[in-house]
Amino acid sequence: MAEDGGDHVPAILAASDLGWDGRLSAGRVARGRIGAIWRLDTDRGSWAVKQIDDGDADELASLLPGAAFQEAAAAAGVPTPGIRRTRDGDVITDLGGLHLRVNEWVDLDGPRLDLDPRQLGELVAALHCVDHVGSQRLHPWYTDPVGSARWSELVTLLRAGGAPFVDELVALVPDLVALERYLGGPPRSLRTCHRDLWADNVR
Repeated sequence: MAEDGGDHVPAILAASDLGWDGRLSAGRVARGRIGAIWRLDTDRGSWAVKQIDDGDADELASLLPGAAFQEAAAAAGVPTPGIRRTRDGDVITDLGGLHLRVNEWVDLDGPRLDLDPRQLGELVAALHCVDHVGSQRLHPWYTDPVGSARWSELVTLLRAGGAPFVDELVALVPDLVALERYLGGPPRSLRTCHRDLWADNVR
């Protein structure tokens, strides 16, 4: 959407049954992995309208498994913004080539360094206990060891790039290589895993 994205408001309201009156933020309020995010305030609440960057059909399709897991997590009691599907039940709203995704609006707390580790652990555990079978292929990160040689290459690249955490990583490499000995066997009891757990999502 252009900065005057208000022209799209009536179509967004109609597509996702968001009410009769709405006001879109004057500009983008954030940028996520899939594109720009706008705030839409309507008579039925506030919504995050995520504009999906132009991409191929595979990119759009890849958002659907994530949405399914998000809804399963919400049903299991994990706090997560609700997805607002279209009247036809679609996750993606297609406004003549303009692709959008609508979620409930959530105000983020500011960054904090005093989060309770127990609460964080309970949150991660709840995510991993969500009863959901995904459709995406198994990622090799969970089955194929990185290996000490590749870790060494990564450390060299990170040091050359001035990564501030490189010394901490060097200290961890022996333990990481040791843990990798548990990889490589036939996977059992596979579960869909949330791999985007970072500061903003925790907030």
